[in-house]
Amino acid sequence: DVKSIALFDTEDGPTSKALREMKLPATVSSCDDAGLSGKKLLIIGEEAASKANLDAVARFAENGGSVIVLHQTEIPFFIPEQPQLDSMHAASFSWKKFEHPILAGIDDEQLRFWRPDHLVTTETMIRPSSGPALPITVSGGRYGLNWSPLIEVRHGKGTVIFCQYLLASRVSVEPVAGAILAQAISYAVKYKTKPSHPLNLASPLSNDAKAVLDACRIKTIDGISESGPILLDISQTTKPDIIKKISDEVSK
Repeated sequence: DVKSIALFDTEDGPTSKALREMKLPATVSSCDDAGLSGKKLLIIGEEAASKANLDAVARFAENGGSVIVLHQTEIPFFIPEQPQLDSMHAASFSWKKFEHPILAGIDDEQLRFWRPDHLVTTETMIRPSSGPALPITVSGGRYGLNWSPLIEVRHGKGTVIFCQYLLASRVSVEPVAGAILAQAISYAVKYKTKPSHPLNLASPLSNDAKAVLDACRIKTIDGISESGPILLDISQTTKPDIIKKISDEVSK
């Protein structure tokens, strides 16, 4: 449903033109809470992120929306675990790291040497090694496969897809660019919220434990709920009824 897709770009911007060429028109929308109301997907066009209301974008994803951020030369940080952009790294080769619906039917040979200049990306994200960020593809350099042109980051109830592949600007000359863009849109607009469970804190935490959980941005809940992992800090005093409840759960 085209009405469920918002596009943040100018009418004559490269992403608007590419989507019209692919017969996938999206409504150019203001990038604020009102403009995103009722939408399932927001596409941030190439080189448009610096002009977007990224606080509203973060809220949109937090509440279950999907976001595709297409190629940018700079991306202000707006969500936790957002990958860092390396403006000095370009690539003509990339490889699939994980199987993903965005790359269904696309093999590694199609992720390299794109027309017209053999480049697939001119600025690449630094490959994350932990957290909720999923590097779908990787590219390399002197220090190994430490970059990624395509990363998905789950945020709240939604997802944010950072795509540094040169898609919109290559649709007319590189067929696989259009295929990736179309499949990214299809995946994102159908995205369903993945259930998440907070960490159950069965006991008070030491300051060191609190610092670690805060640094990892782990959501917690005091006590033991019906679902989710349980953390017990043995350096702290735990109530007997909590210990019994844990024992009962473990013995099931």
